[in-house]
Amino acid sequence: MKFRSKQLLASLALCALLPLAQVHAQDEAHAQDDADGRQSASRTRIGLSAGVQNSVHRFSIVPFSGEFQTMVDNGAVYGLMLAYDFGTRWSVMVEVNALHHGWEATYGDDPRVTLLVQERSMLDIPLLLRAETPLGRIPLYLAGGISLRSQKEEQLRYVVTYTGFTERDGWSTSRRYFDHPVLEFAGVAELGMDFDLSPEWSLLLSARWQHPLGAQVDEKVFDLRTLAEWRLRMAVLFTL
Repeated sequence: MKFRSKQLLASLALCALLPLAQVHAQDEAHAQDDADGRQSASRTRIGLSAGVQNSVHRFSIVPFSGEFQTMVDNGAVYGLMLAYDFGTRWSVMVEVNALHHGWEATYGDDPRVTLLVQERSMLDIPLLLRAETPLGRIPLYLAGGISLRSQKEEQLRYVVTYTGFTERDGWSTSRRYFDHPVLEFAGVAELGMDFDLSPEWSLLLSARWQHPLGAQVDEKVFDLRTLAEWRLRMAVLFTL
């Protein structure tokens, strides 16, 4: 999973150089014509996206005091995207993204506690309002909105394993299971660049921050919250 994520990240970085070179080569007249065309008419675009995601989690587990924090490589994210550009600088973006991930962390010696987040597949459906920034030839935009996430109920398990030693029983292991909500919402903010490669094709590069609303687990012996998710992605769009 981590190897595939690094390969995809390298590909995204390479693709980022292509539109930057194109923008450098354009003259002022062409850039102005492009801007006028985009401001004078609405357009609908569809496309495919791919990216990589990391997430930061904070949790507490009895019998340890305080909180733990860990960063997790969530792997690759793939999706479909629909964008409707209207007015001079505004757009609405709707996406359906797929993500498959899981992770594990171990703390302590005696007792030793292992937290296992079972492998799961998730659908991520964000609705974003986008505004282009007035930076001339740099096609920078800001976007924000909310995302609905859905996961299969049978995969939504957190497994906490306790391993300890006593004089009477020796080493012993016990497990407790905690459930994750089937549906959850997250706030989304994105910074990106949207390059027109031709009248029909465009390339989008962006960095996205997401924050799930509420805790994934909220119980006395185990509490887990996702502080942030960071996603780098690329999308290729076709104008209908």
